[in-house]
Amino acid sequence: MSKRSFHTNDQMNERLEAGLDTAHRPRSDKYNRLVPYNYIHGLGGSPDFCMLVEPDKNQRTAWKGKAWELAGEHMILTCQPHLRRGLICANVQDYRDSETCRQ
Repeated sequence: MSKRSFHTNDQMNERLEAGLDTAHRPRSDKYNRLVPYNYIHGLGGSPDFCMLVEPDKNQRTAWKGKAWELAGEHMILTCQPHLRRGLICANVQDYRDSETCRQ
């Protein structure tokens, strides 16, 4: 026990509640997740877009400020809902084969 810490259990609990027990830093292989998001939705000036995702024509209204978190950032969705044709793995493979991913 003495090798693990010189703090008492109460001190360790206080540090845990305060968030002082761990040091967080960004991963070295962190990937910008907005790039595939923009590719799927056809936004952001990407050279191509995903043919397997299309706007849902049955839903005539757009999202009305739905809160969503992407890559640690809080986003407010105001776009039209989309439909995914095919499996998720097919969408991933489509993105990996795209010109956007190669840039």
